Amino acid sequence: MSDLYEVLGLPRHASEEQIKATYRALARQFHPDVNAGDEACAQRLKEVNRAYETLGNLEARAAYDRELVRERAETWRRLSIFAATTVATFVLTTMAVSLAVRWHLEAAAPRAALPQWPAKVISQPQGPAEVAASPRRGQATNWTTYRNASFGFALRYPAGVFVLDSGQSNDNVQTFVSRDGRATLRILAAENTAGMTLAGFRRTVMKRYAGASFGDAPRREHWFALSGTRDGGAFFERVTFSCDGKSMHGWQMTYPSSERATYDKLAKLVLRNYPHGNGPGAGCNVAEARPQARRSRR
Repeated sequence: MSDLYEVLGLPRHASEEQIKATYRALARQFHPDVNAGDEACAQRLKEVNRAYETLGNLEARAAYDRELVRERAETWRRLSIFAATTVATFVLTTMAVSLAVRWHLEAAAPRAALPQWPAKVISQPQGPAEVAASPRRGQATNWTTYRNASFGFALRYPAGVFVLDSGQSNDNVQTFVSRDGRATLRILAAENTAGMTLAGFRRTVMKRYAGASFGDAPRREHWFALSGTRDGGAFFERVTFSCDGKSMHGWQMTYPSSERATYDKLAKLVLRNYPHGNGPGAGCNVAEARPQARRSRR
């Protein structure tokens, strides 16, 4: 409801004399004799009269003041609940996406386009995981095994095509670049500190590919894969959650759409050679792990 004190332009602690004097001044200012035919002044005078009917009467004013205090307290209560809910939602949302943001800021392309990394690479493997052999130039069929003991998984990749680039790598992401610099393979591993579900993480990843034309996008109990094209580039991505959901790992390959005939086949071969890994202490027994590994090779 309208604040009657504001209608008269007075503070709530105004005295009776102030209320009377202000009312008389406003009544003269907006009186029809002074403002003949002015609807706005007539409406303003009605508001002033209604305000004075309440504030000019001691009992009515006391009741109004009590109602005003109650109403303002209720408003503050609702605002406090809203603010607390907003803060809690923000915190939970921030926690939920923190891992995804860290993972994909480090591992994925900018939204504007798929990456075109420079051709300069470092041929000797470096980083927290072990690469079984160094790639040799010109051997596109030279497959090498990448192993990550911390997260308990291994991945075979075409070392004759992709060479480790330590400048684009860190503790969570190992980046391999094709010898011509036009394609990239990233191998990812991270703790699921935010407690995201596989479905929630998949939605976050798909938002990163906004505007893409998606191809195959299979999803199973512990993993999902995405492929498609966007802005002249193609991508293939596979993410695996440990059985207990406490960690995740995966890989992503990006390459020019004009070279899909070559890289689509390589991506499918990488997928076939990428079994589900449970990781140490992941809470999965052997019986659970083996069927998942077989499904991931299909």
